[in-house]
Amino acid sequence: MSVIFLFEGSMLADLDNLAKPVLDTIFRADHALHEDITGALFDVDDQHVHRLSLEKRIVNDAASQGVEIEISWEDQAIPPN
Repeated sequence: MSVIFLFEGSMLADLDNLAKPVLDTIFRADHALHEDITGALFDVDDQHVHRLSLEKRIVNDAASQGVEIEISWEDQAIPPN
């Protein structure tokens, strides 16, 4: 998973603080207050994210601000016990 945050001006926010809400929005959160009300795009907990790339970039204007997210999905075989 790759996440690029696009900011106008200075980039004072810590990447780790920016990443957590994004992950909790995209993936099911087992700690959600209301299990039947989520905004999750995937019904999988974010513990299944094996690779996470984070980046901050400065953009020239407010209209270019935002976030770019790329998700690659690979089936992981579960090893036998």
